[in-house]
Parts: sequence; C-alpha cells; structure tokens
Amino acid sequence: MHLAEPSDLSEDGVILITGATGNLGSKLARHLSQSEHRLILLDQIPHPNLPVHTANLSSPGRWMDLFRDADIVVHLAGTAKLNSSPDACKRENIDCTTNVLSACRKHNVRRIVFGSSLRVMGGYRESGKRIVETLKPYPEGFFGQSKSTCETMLTDFPDVISLRLGWCPRQNVREAVLGAPERLREMWLSDNDFLQAVELSITAENQGFTPLNITSNVANNHYSLKQSRKILGFKPQDRLNKTQILLFKVTHAFSGRARGYR
Repeated sequence: MHLAEPSDLSEDGVILITGATGNLGSKLARHLSQSEHRLILLDQIPHPNLPVHTANLSSPGRWMDLFRDADIVVHLAGTAKLNSSPDACKRENIDCTTNVLSACRKHNVRRIVFGSSLRVMGGYRESGKRIVETLKPYPEGFFGQSKSTCETMLTDFPDVISLRLGWCPRQNVREAVLGAPERLREMWLSDNDFLQAVELSITAENQGFTPLNITSNVANNHYSLKQSRKILGFKPQDRLNKTQILLFKVTHAFSGRARGYR
C-alpha cells in the first residue's frame, strides 16, 4: 500500500490542518509538505518533526488568528476513540468544531474539509440497506453522535466537504488489517486512499455542504462510494477482496493448528 504522489494543487493556496499531530493529520501534513502549498499546522500536542502551533482548540483563543491566511481548513482535530465518554466527545469534537467554525467565519476561509466518520451512519449497518449519504444520519454511539452534531453545525457554512472516513489505523499495513475484526475491516481506508480523498476535496467544485462516504475498495462494504466517485472523482487504489480475506483466515488457522502439534 504505497502513498500517492502529491497532486498538482494550486501553489498559492494556504492549507490549515487541525489535529496535525494525530494519526490522520500527521500523515496528511507530511504528504502535503512535499507540494508547493504553504501549510499551517495546529494541534494541542507538539510534533517532533513538524512545525506545529500548539493550542487547545476546545477553548477560544489567539490560535484563531492563524486562520487569517488560510484558504482551506482541513479539520481533523478531535477524539478518535470510539469509547470516549460523552464529556470527551463534546469537548474534543463538538467544542473544537464550534471554535474552528467560528474562526473560519471570522477570517472568511473559503472551504472546510471536515474529518467526519462513517459512524455517523453506523446505525444502518444491521439493516441490510446500502448506506448512502442521502439517508438521514443514524449515528452509532457517543462518538458517532458527536460527529453528526458537528456535521449539523457545518451545514450553514457555504462550502464544506464532510468526509465520512472509514477505519484508517495508525499502523496501516495489510497483515494487521486482514487480521482485524470484520466490523473494522469492512470500513478499511488505506493511507493512500485517505490522502487521495483529501486532495480531491481541496480542489473540488463548491456544492455547499457535501457529506461523502470514504473507504478503500473492500469486499462486503456496506457504504456506497457512488457519490464520492461522482463528486470528487474518488477512485480507491487499495482493495481487500474475498479471496485475500479467506486465504488469510485459512493460513492463520493452519498455522495455529500446526503450532498445537509442536
């Protein structure tokens, strides 16, 4: 699973990334640093190899002035822990997004690319329905509810692409993904496809608030990618098919049995 080459984005645009020290934010920051874009990186935790401005985004402050020069804000800050408490989800997702949105309004940011989650629609998973973006949000857990609330707040901003991201683990290697629980594996999003989705979102035409499902090409995926393909031109480059999954299960079952005979 290779990383995509940075696309030919506008060289005079300034991109501000929140959550730049986190899993997704640091991957994006390292990737876009290879382009000619000027980046503004923001997180509450410093990074050893990236020039990150540190601030607590859950509280208004002088950090909001950094948005003055931003053309596009990629908002990835927030808790990624599915078992986070209601208070943590409110503070780290809802409060952060409230303040980021306020800064974007104040400084006339052109577009927000929001790192949402497929958990906004997770309640449909057991229904057997093909999960499309036109369905009413049916969030799963406090985490899903907080992301859904953030999306609701963002609908009033004139230009938002809300990427409902699948499972993109920090150690995103095929062996670990194949061995993951089915619930995660069917939502898998490779680093390569995550980066592609964000880059396409930066250059896409404005269609107002636009929620989009984003996963890699995975067998038994409940989430439709039709809108992402149509609006962004998103083409997942990495895949997990039924044969790969079956071979992995058989191989590991055999290996386990063989160890039992030693």
